[in-house]
This record gives sequence, structure tokens and C-alpha cells, in this order.
Amino acid sequence: MLGLSEGDASSYTVTLKVDGAALALARIDAATLTVKNRFTDKIVNYREGQDILNANNVTIHATSGLLTWSIQAADAVRLTTRTVDEHIAEFTVTYDTTETLSWNETLLVRADNESSSGAGTALAGGTVSGSIQSVLEIGDQNTDGSWRIIIVSGNLETQKRDGGVWVTTRTEVLE
Repeated sequence: MLGLSEGDASSYTVTLKVDGAALALARIDAATLTVKNRFTDKIVNYREGQDILNANNVTIHATSGLLTWSIQAADAVRLTTRTVDEHIAEFTVTYDTTETLSWNETLLVRADNESSSGAGTALAGGTVSGSIQSVLEIGDQNTDGSWRIIIVSGNLETQKRDGGVWVTTRTEVLE
């Protein structure tokens, strides 16, 4: 989950891995990104099945599997009147002709007049192999200062609620 103020640019990084090893660029046949609003299903910034194989503000490192999306201001727009709007970024990477990695990342876009520490500077990261599997919450899930422990893609993450979004404070890679 990535928190942004409306109109802010930021970046999202993730390491692509298959069977514990980095997915080299030479093995990737295609990569696409769709960004849509969770509440309206409207496409954001023309990103519908968009080619992101080292194109359209996304790079994939040749050997490390590091995918970096340079989020543009046009990606961080609110399409509803909510104080915090929610976009779902759907990534799909096809490799070795028939194999696929797919995952979603949530972008929380705050109204530009809402204050939050870390607005527009949040970074997300991890290893793509699954989704959130379980959650242990400490405090109210909608209250700043609450904590949660989650398993994401096989890794243990500790998160604190700040400015209306969950911010990862620590990630433990579980092997």
C-alpha cells in the first residue's frame, strides 16, 4: 500500500523472483500495468493494459529483477469526492513464454489539502509471489497510531497507521 497526496509523484519498487531467484529481464516476454479506481472502476492516466517492459515510466533491471515504477502526478489524482481515494495498480509479467506473475498494489490518494507525514515520499517494496495472507491488528484499523503485523508474499511486515494509510516500518524475509 502506497500513500500519496493528490498530484504528487513518487516511486514504487519490487523485486521480481521466481523460485527464490531474481527474474532476469531476458526471460521476460511482456509486462503490463492497469491502474483503476477501486470505487468507480475508471482507468487512471490511460493505464489500461499498458506496456511497461522498460516503457511508460517503468524499468526492469537486466539481472536483479528490480522493477521500478516512477509514479507520475497524473497517476495520483482523485476520481471521487472522498478525502482518500483508492486506486488499484494491477501488474502482470509474462516470462518463459507461458509463465505469469500477477499482483496488485493499492495507491491511496489523499486530497492535496490533507496533511500527512511522508506524503508523496512513500516507497513500497517486496518480492512478488502472493498477496496478504493474514493480519494481526493492534488498535483500531482506521486510527492513526495503530499497528498491524501482516504476511505479504511470504514475508512478515510490521506496519503503523500514519496519515490515514498503513506505512511499512519493517520487513522480515521469511525463508
